[in-house]
Amino acid sequence: MLTGHTRGMPRARWSAAASADNVPQLRQAVVDFAYANGIPESIAEAIRLAVSEAVTNAVVHGYQRYAQPGSMHVSATVEGDWIDLRVSDHGSGFAPRDDSPGLGLGLPLINRLADQVELRRVPDGEGTEVWMRFRIRELTA
Repeated sequence: MLTGHTRGMPRARWSAAASADNVPQLRQAVVDFAYANGIPESIAEAIRLAVSEAVTNAVVHGYQRYAQPGSMHVSATVEGDWIDLRVSDHGSGFAPRDDSPGLGLGLPLINRLADQVELRRVPDGEGTEVWMRFRIRELTA
C-alpha cells in the first residue's frame, strides 16, 4: 500500500512496502508530482527512469538479510532550479548480491540521468539513501 502526502507543495513524501508491486505506484507518484510542479516532460521522463531504478534497488537489495521486507520511502523537493529526490530504505545497507536478478546497471544509469547523485547511509540507522538532483530550469546568462 502506497502512503504519501503532497501538502505544502513543492515537497512530497511517499512510503510503501519494499515490494516489486509498489514500484510502479511510487514511480508514478513522483512523476505526477513533477508535472504538477511544471517540470518539463524530458526531465520528468528522466526522473521516471531514475526513480524506478532506485526504488527497484531498494526492493532487490534493501532487505536481503531480513525474513520480511520493510518499507521504502521516496521524497521530492522542488527548490529554485532543482528537484531533489531521495529514495531510502532501512535495510541492510548497500551490498552487491551474487544472486541479483539485475545486471547491475541501475546506479550507472541514475548517474547518467541525474545532474548529481550520492549514495548515502541513512542518517538515523541502517539502510541506504539514493539522493538525486535534477536541474529543472535552464541556466540564464
